[in-house]
Amino acid sequence: MTDQRIVAFRAEMAGQDLSETDLRNSDLSGTNISRANLSSVTAPHGKMQSMIADGTVFDESDLAAADFRASSLQRASLAACELEHALFCACNIAGGSLEGSNLQHANLAGAKLCAVDFTGANLAHANLAEADLTGATLDSADLSNVTAPGAVFKNASLIGTNLRLADLSDCDFSHAQGMAACFERASLRGTTFKAFRADGAVFEFADLREARLFSSDLKKANFVGADLTGAMARNCQLTEADFFWALIEEFVLDACTVLKVRYPEKLEIAYGPKGIQAPHVTPIPLYRRAATAEERRALLALVLEKKPLRSHSADRPNS
Repeated sequence: MTDQRIVAFRAEMAGQDLSETDLRNSDLSGTNISRANLSSVTAPHGKMQSMIADGTVFDESDLAAADFRASSLQRASLAACELEHALFCACNIAGGSLEGSNLQHANLAGAKLCAVDFTGANLAHANLAEADLTGATLDSADLSNVTAPGAVFKNASLIGTNLRLADLSDCDFSHAQGMAACFERASLRGTTFKAFRADGAVFEFADLREARLFSSDLKKANFVGADLTGAMARNCQLTEADFFWALIEEFVLDACTVLKVRYPEKLEIAYGPKGIQAPHVTPIPLYRRAATAEERRALLALVLEKKPLRSHSADRPNS
């Protein structure tokens, strides 16, 4: 690997070949490196703010904690990269690839991620608050404990995706696919599912309060223990769905197919003294707590800040 220290602030480097270069301590902020080759570079903590890197190749590079804030990375390839704690706030990565990359704890708040390929990527604990993932591919990706209130997943593919304990409150999954996806203990409060195909998906002990499910295919979906208080399902396919232990007293079902659905069973005392009643037990929610309005503002504050934000706890669920 070439050992090369570069300070190229606002330089013109379009089309250059910098593959296998050591770019530690380099500052590429404001630089135009469109269509350049930066594959296999070493640039942890790299300064790359407001950079133009459309169509640039970064494959298999070490870019851990690199700062890409407000950069244009349209159609760029960052496949199989080390991007833990990287900052992509307000970036435009539309049409790009992050396939197989490690994005744990990365900050992509407010980023434009339309049609980005995240297949097999690790986004655990990442910040995706209000990010636009329209048409993105997230098949087999790890989004466990991700913080993504207000994110848009329209037309996205989440086949086999792990979203366990994610904050997906107020998101939009219209026309998305989530077959066999895992939303276990996730917060989906106020989220919209329109024409959502998720047969076989798992929503065990998830927070679906005030969620809206319209014309969606949820055959054999697992809602065991989920909280559907105030939620509505209209014209949905729910054949063989499992609602055992779920809170559905205030769940509105309108014109849905409910063939062979399993509903909660009322507990009855099988044996005991006359007049005995079961003790009242206040259930403790197992799902992820949705971010408050104040926390959402804090999650988006890093667009113009420099220090990485620690998201509200994803490991401590509560009501």
